[in-house]
Amino acid sequence: MIGRDRREQGTAAIEMVLVLVFGMVLLAGMVLFGRLTMHMIALEKAIGNTTRIVATLPRPMLTAENADLTMPALGARLVRDATLSAGLDIQPRASSIGVLCEEMYCGTGVATTMVSVSTNISFTDTVFRNAYTATIMPASGSLPLSFKYSELCAIPFTVAP
Repeated sequence: MIGRDRREQGTAAIEMVLVLVFGMVLLAGMVLFGRLTMHMIALEKAIGNTTRIVATLPRPMLTAENADLTMPALGARLVRDATLSAGLDIQPRASSIGVLCEEMYCGTGVATTMVSVSTNISFTDTVFRNAYTATIMPASGSLPLSFKYSELCAIPFTVAP
């Protein structure tokens, strides 16, 4: 080659490989962070909506004798419905969804003035081939029972034996 030193041949190819590798890792990281953020936002909205629905239920439903079974089942159904409608491919396990009244299980006979819902999902990385598993745990939603939302009504709900 005219005007090039023999020692510099191939440096452009090496630079291109380095830039492409860095660019691909950066792109994969952006895709992973985007998925993680999408799951986090959808889970927070699901918790917020579930909390709002449970807070508008009649108080006898929250203090009923079997409320410690019906409220977590209702919360699990509502959170899963919301995450499915958001298009999430990772769903929270029913056992990870908690509905509490006054920081205790509903139906404990305590006068209920606050309802909170919490959940989490285990997010396994598919971009970097399961290099790690992260737990997405948004802040749990809490609402006082004086909260009113006119478009929501009590949802008839029974737990299958």
